[in-house]
Amino acid sequence: APTRADTTNVGGSILDAIWSIENSPYRVTSTVTVPVSRTLVIEPGVVVLFTSGTKLFVNGSLRAVGALGDTIRFKGGGGAN
Repeated sequence: APTRADTTNVGGSILDAIWSIENSPYRVTSTVTVPVSRTLVIEPGVVVLFTSGTKLFVNGSLRAVGALGDTIRFKGGGGAN
């Protein structure tokens, strides 16, 4: 099984990026924007935690495809669970 990070903090403008299971969970500490003609890929099994008042704006592309038994979870409130 992949080794997981404690928490990866993210925020601001995201240029082409991959959010991987190895660095999950991702804590959104300020609003995230994916600009036009840029792509954010979120791998199966990743957990994204939104702190209060933060958002995800996608003006480019978002690829977030989970798998049976390996879903992608988006959680509000920024909780650690």
